[in-house]
Amino acid sequence: MPSNSISRYMLVQEFLERSARRFPGKEALVAGDTRLTYEALDQMANRFAHALLESGVEYGDRVAVLMDNTAEAVVSMWGALKAGATFLIINPTTKTRKVTYILNNCRAAALAIQQTKLRTAGEAISDTPSLKSVFVVGKKTPSDDAAAGSSHHFVPWTEAVWRTLKTA
Repeated sequence: MPSNSISRYMLVQEFLERSARRFPGKEALVAGDTRLTYEALDQMANRFAHALLESGVEYGDRVAVLMDNTAEAVVSMWGALKAGATFLIINPTTKTRKVTYILNNCRAAALAIQQTKLRTAGEAISDTPSLKSVFVVGKKTPSDDAAAGSSHHFVPWTEAVWRTLKTA
């Protein structure tokens, strides 16, 4: 088998890594005004994977993604795979009771969520004992109102992913 062909046993996240090496400057993702190259997407996914691992996510854990169709949602999916976790997408219009059920049924270890969804999902977060960390897109500080009183570790997305992209 030629060395440049794709193995039939390649993991999904290896496709992104291989594409980043072969086409680093090629556009991989367009979401609204955000455009990311394969290299940038791979770097951001790596940073999110490291943040997940540092927060206690382990191989085989579940990472829930509760976001609109955004670049951060895509980075969250790739990052979860790179951390050895499984991701699940929760429709951003899902009601609180259903979000609580989903998070508990799959025993999610982490949640990536937009700040605008915190009010709806706040109760679900509080009622999910398996959650180790909540990564919040658009979150300015860990002490925002929606996080108050929660025992979960809230991480602003910029600290986990975006900030380091801008300095890279």
